[in-house]
Amino acid sequence: MVAYGSERLIGLRFGPNVPLSFDGARARLSVGDWTVDAFAYRPVANELGNFDDRSDRSRKTFGLYATRALPEIGPKSGLDLYWIGYERDDARFDSGVADERRHTLGTRFFGALGDWSWNHEAMLQLGTFGGERILAWSVATDTRATPFPRSPFGRSSNSRPTSSAATAGRAAASARSTRCSPRANTLARSD
Repeated sequence: MVAYGSERLIGLRFGPNVPLSFDGARARLSVGDWTVDAFAYRPVANELGNFDDRSDRSRKTFGLYATRALPEIGPKSGLDLYWIGYERDDARFDSGVADERRHTLGTRFFGALGDWSWNHEAMLQLGTFGGERILAWSVATDTRATPFPRSPFGRSSNSRPTSSAATAGRAAASARSTRCSPRANTLARSD
């Protein structure tokens, strides 16, 4: 399972109940405040049975993802710079079926300082779909101020649950999954 940045392009995808996993390789280099990943992955095509998932040979993603820690701003602050390539054979869109090739160049500035936290991201995407050109862009921001030190429920909004609370949460999640249908359990357990 792979997650980069704010997960707008490559993420764990926990929302849909079946996380997206990948087969592939990553090389990491850390120098000073910089960490650079070079990667090549193929998404895994989830099947209904156990131990039968395979790499999706029609899709691949590759690229470079660099992160610079910015401790002078705050302990959780940083800057990401990235290039992500994506290729899909026989992609299906309203305009037809063709090979899709995309390259995304982007940056993300994130952090927290005092009561403030932020996550600003901008990206430009170029490529082709068959004979058509792709030109897309995105600017996204999450900015939050938490001036109140305690929530109405008695715990700070920035604090993590204690280990006993986390254990109780995992136990509750496990109890919920046992009430699912057998097919849903199979899907939830796919790796």
